[in-house]
Amino acid sequence: MSLWRQVSRGLRALKGRAQADDAIDEEVRDYFERARADLVRQGLSSEEASRAVRRELGDMGRAGEELREYGWENVVETTLVDLRYALRRLRQSPTFALVAVLTLALGIGASTAIFSTVVPILLEPLPYPNADRVVMLTDRAPDGTPIDTTYGTYVELIARNNTLDALAVAQRWNPALSGTDESERLTGDRVTAGYFRVLGVPPAIGRDFTPEDQTIGGPQRVIVSDALAKRRFGSARNVLDRTIDLDGVQHTVIGVMPAGFVNVLTPGADVWSALQAREQAPFQSGEWGHQMRMTGRLRAGVPVENAQREISSIASTPVAEFPRPEWASLELGLVIESLQGSVTAGARPVLLAV
Repeated sequence: MSLWRQVSRGLRALKGRAQADDAIDEEVRDYFERARADLVRQGLSSEEASRAVRRELGDMGRAGEELREYGWENVVETTLVDLRYALRRLRQSPTFALVAVLTLALGIGASTAIFSTVVPILLEPLPYPNADRVVMLTDRAPDGTPIDTTYGTYVELIARNNTLDALAVAQRWNPALSGTDESERLTGDRVTAGYFRVLGVPPAIGRDFTPEDQTIGGPQRVIVSDALAKRRFGSARNVLDRTIDLDGVQHTVIGVMPAGFVNVLTPGADVWSALQAREQAPFQSGEWGHQMRMTGRLRAGVPVENAQREISSIASTPVAEFPRPEWASLELGLVIESLQGSVTAGARPVLLAV
């Protein structure tokens, strides 16, 4: 049967079931009669031809029923019947109806929220240029659990590696912004000069950090988010070069990040300060504490496996210029993986299971 005949017959059935049933019966009778006539022309008697047709095609009434069930309109009719029944039941039980509607709303909302979360985190690349080159470097505890690395390890790696185009560390920082109409606790990081170079996203206005900004005792300088600039100071231009009070210390705003910038290491971050630390520090100092998150950007064309081999080689060949304590990250075993794989490692099994 042609597509047009199927569609037109289905529409007739939905408009008038009795007329459609009569049409189906007529179509079946016509088909049986033409089959019987063909057999008669081949030499069978009328009675023999009728028996042969019934043997081959079955009962005429059953054939009509099968044809009715085959039509697409049957699915539509069944759905409409189910909907009418459901509406009657809902009108009879308003409380049940409310619970059912709320359950459906929550289910649809949860599914939408999960999907909108899973797609960006697990399926789409991170919102950085050449995001596949951005990696995370983590230490491993004795039980294999990933932990933060140390500033001392960063100092050695940035000097000795040849596979990373940029390397940086970040330390969590939640300063209180005061001196304005209302104090506010901010989310942020203290970072080394290469942090935004690793991500491939420079400030939209102003400048990035430089190694000079990391000088201990030097001026305190910060970069802020576009959202913070607009929320507290009206615009990015209004806050650039302005001095703001963070934890009671005056900081100069040297840059503002682009609107919509996403910081996956610290979601919701509004402020970044230049990390000031000693490159040669006693082993018992904070510079050797496991409190730094290290990120890097691979050189173009360098696979992560090559970088891992180089880091392992550096770890196994210490030099006098960079003394290490026995608990240093390089001594315990530093692991490199994609930044996306690292930040989604904990959430991936849960999100996919849902």
